[in-house]
Amino acid sequence: MTWANRWHNLGTLPFGPNYNAALQAVTDAFTSIGASPAKPNGSAINQVRTDEIFLAAPWELREFTLQAGGPPMQLLMSTVAQTPRNAYQHTLPPLANYVNANTPAILAGAYTVPLIWGGFQFRGGASSHTLNFNWDGPAPACTSILNPNARFEFSLNTCNGCHGAETGTVFKHVQPRNAFVPSALSNFLTGAGPVVVDMLRHRPRVQRHRHAGRRTSATW
Repeated sequence: MTWANRWHNLGTLPFGPNYNAALQAVTDAFTSIGASPAKPNGSAINQVRTDEIFLAAPWELREFTLQAGGPPMQLLMSTVAQTPRNAYQHTLPPLANYVNANTPAILAGAYTVPLIWGGFQFRGGASSHTLNFNWDGPAPACTSILNPNARFEFSLNTCNGCHGAETGTVFKHVQPRNAFVPSALSNFLTGAGPVVVDMLRHRPRVQRHRHAGRRTSATW
């Protein structure tokens, strides 16, 4: 919250030397060499996430992390957090079987999508995005995954589920903006609008994903 408040407070400063100095102080906290001495390269950056559509549609989300290859360690492509390979959408093994086997942990938010599960290379190298995407096993909807809450929580925590159908979001949770105009936030972040419609039930918007940093940094 301290960093988020410092970022938000930039909105109280007029553009000029004082603003520039305050902005640099905020960004230096995580971009400076040696900002986190105990981490690889002394860097405070845990990961860099990108989305692009320049090479070809659809939008594709990727993640890069510092990995062995130096010194210094290099920023290289990694897997996407908590997200299976897109090829496993609507599959029994491995997708539905994984969710069914790990339902208690998924409901408790105490799971990590593994690199390999059940003999399958499970976690994705990239996450393709479509506006109506939500993870499920074979049709009919929400039948091969036995617990609809587990299906929802699992899908919500993926890259493409969170930026798609599970939150009713048109890709961006924080919209681009013009200078001096607050960013529009998705209903998922603000809690406004109708509840998210899950396949078998209605569910209030999940509050834990409304990160303070997202909310404050988008309003100045």
